[in-house]
Amino acid sequence: MTRAAAVGVLAAVVAGCAGSVYRMVEYWQGAPPGREYERSEAFAHFLLAVGSVHRGDHAAAEKQWRSAVEADPESGELYFWLAVNRWKRGYADGAVEALERALQLDPDAEEIWFAAGRIYQAMGRAEDAVEAFVRGMEAGTGDDRARRELSWVYAELGRWEDAAKEMAALAQDNPEAMALRYSAAGMFMKAGRTEEAVFQLEAVIGGWPDSAVAYIQLAQIHLDDGSPERAIRVLGRLVKSGFADANVHVMLGVAHLSSEHHEEALREFREALKLGSGGALVHIYIGLSLDMLGRYEDAVTAFEKALGLDPANPEALNSLGYMFAERGVQLDRSVELLEKAARLSPEAGHIIDSLGWAYFKSGRFAEAVEQLERAAQLVEGTEQDDVVIHDHLGDAYHALGRKEEAVLRWKHALEMAPEEKEVREKLKMAEDRTRSQVDE
Repeated sequence: MTRAAAVGVLAAVVAGCAGSVYRMVEYWQGAPPGREYERSEAFAHFLLAVGSVHRGDHAAAEKQWRSAVEADPESGELYFWLAVNRWKRGYADGAVEALERALQLDPDAEEIWFAAGRIYQAMGRAEDAVEAFVRGMEAGTGDDRARRELSWVYAELGRWEDAAKEMAALAQDNPEAMALRYSAAGMFMKAGRTEEAVFQLEAVIGGWPDSAVAYIQLAQIHLDDGSPERAIRVLGRLVKSGFADANVHVMLGVAHLSSEHHEEALREFREALKLGSGGALVHIYIGLSLDMLGRYEDAVTAFEKALGLDPANPEALNSLGYMFAERGVQLDRSVELLEKAARLSPEAGHIIDSLGWAYFKSGRFAEAVEQLERAAQLVEGTEQDDVVIHDHLGDAYHALGRKEEAVLRWKHALEMAPEEKEVREKLKMAEDRTRSQVDE
């Protein structure tokens, strides 16, 4: 553990030392009959130990704490402060030994459980830290700080759902503490609980209307969930508030592009350029928007601009090369661009698909099948699996006379996207030809 981390733990453990002195006074005054002398002696050593701590002499304090527990070996409170002093001296194992003895003697002392949790956490014993924090909360009401630390220990263990629930409960008890809700949102996202993350982020925005990061994260969740219209509404509110940021306009443009609002997307990407985002990515998005608007020459200019800024950008190479292939123009250059893109990103299924399609459009059917089969394998079972890849592969099989494989691939494409009319028509024509041949 670093020195800074040790200092932080110590500060946490010894916080409220004055209050413990008062508790020790109560301990001394509340001695049962026949125990007055032992408690008086222990209390005297306690006070001497506190004086040594204030002088910075922890070695002397250690002697006094040990004398105190020898005088009253049944006091969990004394073992607790012996543990604290040992931790401050760097004796982690000795501190844990004293803490465990303190908890045996006083299993209902929540502050001792919480101190144990913090020390276990600093030692990297996360599972033990969780148990200590939970036991502390069961023993008492549980302070907010301990609950927050328990949440972060859960996070260290990758128990994101537990972490999120603990943080959300803490946020519920502290409705003005937007930072807690923000942390809970991040944990819910890690746990894959997007609805709860959305709820927390919306609460953050309600309490912190100037929190641009919360708007952006909420919009990203909606984009990832396939709800671009909701992302547009969220980002629109942020932009209307006067927040001017190029990345927000890029994100808003992507949301419009996903919603097929191509004019609006183009407007947002151009606004991003005005705000200083002049990288290749923005020009790629501008090119895609222009292509969807049928402005071919302008789209070529935008993609060329992107390549001028970043000649080895796989997405720029792919976008321009695929646009050429789709239109059946400049096919030699299309293949050149896409072969380069594939070398740069050999595991990107959409790029391999583009290369296969360029080969197909160039009449290189065997090479097309090779690349398109590989593209289908790369995306299989992933979110990148796309009906277009299977449609392309069906076309390539058909061109090579592999009719049955083409039909199977088109059927698979229709299972993914039943609304694809062109694929349905190709499939019907192929099946009709097969039936007519059988009839003959």
